Amino acid sequence: MKIKVNQLENKNQFVIENKNNVFFQSYDSVCARYNKKAHTLYVNKDYDYSNTTRKHFYIFINEYVCVSAIENALYSKNKRKAIKQLIKAHVIKIDKELN
Repeated sequence: MKIKVNQLENKNQFVIENKNNVFFQSYDSVCARYNKKAHTLYVNKDYDYSNTTRKHFYIFINEYVCVSAIENALYSKNKRKAIKQLIKAHVIKIDKELN
């Protein structure tokens, strides 16, 4: 299996990509997983742990996630609230296995 790892603007933020998924890792925590085939974004409960992690999470969405409703949240005045509404509506799913 081919795995590609890229640094995301900060030395402690990474994007890990394989055939089916793209992961966003902040420090030692995998904060999000985007399933490319299902076009589904999964997050862990700490995806917005800090301002820095949240900022890089938005960059990850902008660069790797191909779901218009999620991308549109980035243009909202209150991105954090828009993302939380997408989680509540189950457009973005909580994945308890991500840590």
